[in-house]
Amino acid sequence: MSCPSLESLSIVDGGRNPLKNLVIDAPKLNEFCMAKLSCEDVLDESSEIKVLAPNLRVFQCDNCMTRKFSFKDLSRLHHACFRLMTDYHQDQFYAMKNINAQRMIQAVSPHIKYLTFYEGLAIEAFFGSPSVLENASLQFCNLKYLSLTACLHRNSVIAIMHLLKLSPYIGTLSLLLMNKHQDPANMPNCDNLCISKESLLQHLRLVKIEGVMGSGCELKLMEILLKNAVALEKVSICCSEQAMHYMLVNFNNKVNEIPRASSPQISILVPCPVRAFL
Repeated sequence: MSCPSLESLSIVDGGRNPLKNLVIDAPKLNEFCMAKLSCEDVLDESSEIKVLAPNLRVFQCDNCMTRKFSFKDLSRLHHACFRLMTDYHQDQFYAMKNINAQRMIQAVSPHIKYLTFYEGLAIEAFFGSPSVLENASLQFCNLKYLSLTACLHRNSVIAIMHLLKLSPYIGTLSLLLMNKHQDPANMPNCDNLCISKESLLQHLRLVKIEGVMGSGCELKLMEILLKNAVALEKVSICCSEQAMHYMLVNFNNKVNEIPRASSPQISILVPCPVRAFL
C-alpha cells in the first residue's frame, strides 16, 4: 500500500479474519488510526502491520493492541492513544500482556509528549506489575501530558503511580473515573495500600480528576500526588452526581489533612444534586 501524498489514514477491521501482512508506505502520513469493531482481538503472530511513515505524529490504536505492528521511524511521533472496549473479558485482558502489545508500548514511549489511555484494564495490564519499573527500555522521557480513563481501585492506583514514575517530566495528569455503576458504599478500600520508594514528581503542575465519588482509593491517589508533587500548582476535582453526601464531606476533610510537598490551589466542584445537601 503505497500512498506518497496521504496525510491521514483510518483503517477499520470489522471482519472475523484480521488483516494480513499489511504494509503502509506513506512518507507524508501525519495521523494513523487502526481500529477493530469487535472487542475480540485475535492474536496472530503470522501477520504483521508495517508502518513506513517517518512523519507520523498521531497514532491511535482501538481494540487491536495485540496485533503485531512494526514502525520504521517514530522520531516525530507526538501523541499516542490506546483504547479498549469496556466489555473485554478477563482472558482478553490478560492477552494484553503479550509480546506484541509490549513492543508497541516500548516503541512509542521514547517519543510521545501526549499519551491517552481509555479503559483502565490496559493501564493495569501494562503498568500494574512492579517489574515494569525495571524495564530499561520503557521510559516516557518526553511525556508531558497524560490522560487516563479508569475505574479506580488498588491495582489501578498502583499502575497509575508506576506510569508516573516512568514519566519523569510529566506536567499534566487528567483522570476520568468510571465509577458510575458501582455502589459508592461498597467501593474498594485502599486504606492499607502502601507504595514504597516513591520518587518525587518534580514537574507535575496540574492535576484534573473527574467523576470523584469520595472513595478510599481516590483519597489514596490524592495522598500520593500531594505528598510527592513538589511543583504542583493546581488540583481540579469534579465530583460525580452519583456521589453520596457523607462520602464527599469525608473526602473533602481528608484531602485538607494531607501533608503536601507544595502549595497547590485545590478546587472541588460538587454537582447541584449533591450540593443541595451540603
